[in-house]
Amino acid sequence: MKFFKIIFTIFLTLNLFACSSNEVSSVSRLNLDENSFTKFENADFEIFFPNSFNSKSNKSIIVFESKVKDLLFTPNLSIQKLNLEGSLNAIEEELIAKAEKRLFDFEIIDSQTLEIASETGNQIMKLSLFSGRTEIELSKTEFIQAIVKDDKTLYVLTGAYGQSDNQNVAEALKDSIKSFFLKSKV
Repeated sequence: MKFFKIIFTIFLTLNLFACSSNEVSSVSRLNLDENSFTKFENADFEIFFPNSFNSKSNKSIIVFESKVKDLLFTPNLSIQKLNLEGSLNAIEEELIAKAEKRLFDFEIIDSQTLEIASETGNQIMKLSLFSGRTEIELSKTEFIQAIVKDDKTLYVLTGAYGQSDNQNVAEALKDSIKSFFLKSKV
């Protein structure tokens, strides 16, 4: 059952996204304390993830999963690299309709567009916080999701945690997603 929940969360990464406003907030790149977070990087991007999480990956997805296991749900963060055409706004609009169809009691909590500044330039990140039930009899799961696009490559990051999880887990996942940054293609 728990394996199904993790696979379903990864599946949602492909199909979910929440609405965002048209307002863009400029922020500095988030670098996190390496006493609490571990830096993960590959040729395309880097991200910090909580030290209390393990990492797993294959060709199309990277998953960071909490070492603290729950009977029904384990907090996790996934990153997928996809080849999709269109603007971030168009992709966002397409995916919001799917989110409402796939989750019971779907609710958008917050959404924003961030312009993240760093030494390699600015990147636009669509960031949403929403909740819903993957199954009607289960308690709500909260999701924080971001999309970042570079040329024709789209990165979808989804953090998922139970509403009963420790608030520190939720904040760590939010900080991890905000630390995501594409590397310069020189």
